[in-house]
Amino acid sequence: METRRTSVNCETLIFDWDGTLVNSLDMKIENAGELFNNFFGYSSELVEKAYRQHSGVPRRILFDAISNSVGNRDLTDLEYFEISCAFTELNLFNLNKTHLFRDTVSTLDYLNTCGLNLFVSSSATPEDVVASAEHLGIYDKFVNVFGSVNGFGKGQEHISYILNKYDLNRENIVMVGDERADVMLAKMANVYSVAKRGSLEENELNELNPDLIINSLSELSKLVKTES
Repeated sequence: METRRTSVNCETLIFDWDGTLVNSLDMKIENAGELFNNFFGYSSELVEKAYRQHSGVPRRILFDAISNSVGNRDLTDLEYFEISCAFTELNLFNLNKTHLFRDTVSTLDYLNTCGLNLFVSSSATPEDVVASAEHLGIYDKFVNVFGSVNGFGKGQEHISYILNKYDLNRENIVMVGDERADVMLAKMANVYSVAKRGSLEENELNELNPDLIINSLSELSKLVKTES
């Protein structure tokens, strides 16, 4: 098992979106089940199961994985474009401030008052995650909000861009997420990994061995150095 880093001089936090800042994953899974059923006649139940299994990767990869799992085929470019647009529209229609975790806004506000650089790195499309952040009134709490497209995805690609664009230090970056992919991407990018309980079983968390495990976002305050 890898050794956890006991401390970090945290200057930058990069957040996953669904399941970390916003409790909208179940809603999105139901939306996907409805849309795949409407578009292709796939079983909503099987689509939802496949979504949970493959969640955490860019949408095109996710939707192809769902279609392969349930329909034994990839989506054409046109099929993907149409269902992706419908998915974004349905997600925004159903999204509201009750989907924010109870401590999302207060934690982001506190971290901003501490002078930290806050970003979002999501596997959702840029249009989806930016529109969602604006809709929920938290977009301005971040230096930038990134979604994933081919060649510019969650994890290392986003982190490399952030390091170069904003002249930041890798050793001062903390990546926060709730899924297996989030911890693995943080480790691959060689940044401090924080796993938020909720989506993973305890044995999975122990197996992944993130640098820090939290129950809620407010616990991120322990990473902030305060003057005595």
